Amino acid sequence: MKIVFDLDGTICFKGKPLTKMMINALDRLAEEGFEIIFASARPIRDLLPVIPLHMHHYPMVGGNGAFVATGGNIVSTIDFERSTADAFIQLIRTFKAD
Repeated sequence: MKIVFDLDGTICFKGKPLTKMMINALDRLAEEGFEIIFASARPIRDLLPVIPLHMHHYPMVGGNGAFVATGGNIVSTIDFERSTADAFIQLIRTFKAD
C-alpha cells in the first residue's frame, strides 16, 4: 500500500527537518511494507533538506505536482504551455504585480 504524506504543516513544521519521532514512525511503516511518498508545494530540491538522507530515494511529488521523482531522479515534469505562460506574464505586467 502507498501512503502519501504532505510535508509542510503536516509532518514537518516551520521548515525544520522531520523529528526523530516522525522518522521512526515512517521507518516502521516502510519496514511493514508500506511505500512512503512525500508531497509538497516545494520544488523537490527543497524537500531534501527536511527529509533524512536514507529517505531521499523515496518517491516525491513537488511543485504541487509539477515534478515527480523516484529513486533520487526526476521522472516527470509538467509545465505551462507557452500561450498560458504568456497570458500570466501579461497579467503580471498589467497589474504591476512584479
